[in-house]
Amino acid sequence: MRLDLKPLAQQPGGALPFAFQMDLSEVEWYGGKPFAQPVRVEGQVRNRAGALELKARLDRGDLDKTLGLLYGEDLAGARARCRKVTEAFERAFGKAPETLFSAPGRTEIGGNHTDHQHGRVLAAGVNLDILAAAAVNHTGVVRFQSEGYPMIKVDLRELEPKEEEKNSSAALIRGVAARMARLGCSLGDWGLGAALGSSVPG
Repeated sequence: MRLDLKPLAQQPGGALPFAFQMDLSEVEWYGGKPFAQPVRVEGQVRNRAGALELKARLDRGDLDKTLGLLYGEDLAGARARCRKVTEAFERAFGKAPETLFSAPGRTEIGGNHTDHQHGRVLAAGVNLDILAAAAVNHTGVVRFQSEGYPMIKVDLRELEPKEEEKNSSAALIRGVAARMARLGCSLGDWGLGAALGSSVPG
């Protein structure tokens, strides 16, 4: 698989559009044929000068529609969780985050673990999730601050496995980054800061 990432022209207001193209013709897919044509995705990344501050958007209700889809009727509770994780980001990194991400927990209604043998699983997302406030940085380092745990730091310029990280979150982050690099994604000096809070039991 080849990944080509290139910026487009800078736009007024701080938005930096981008496009990336993935050549998936040599990727093996479960039960299907490879894509015949490259897949192209376009979007934009906003820098801090061009993005509305998250707390102001939360207070104005700009995110209520999305929060309602994710969490149901308890909008006050959802906003409180978002504020808590944005404030955790500010304490950890000394600046406001640029965006929020939700990674929902899931329940498997049938077929649990049969996907390991190319089987079928019927699963559904639930309203318990890991919520992250994040911002891009240009340090070449990923920093994750999970609630109640020490900060994790992974240097993206050092992608070889480290014995002391075995079975740790740092090993997972380093492994994903290493795979991205092998697939042709140029990490350069890209980095990420994130503060995470979880409502998933366990």
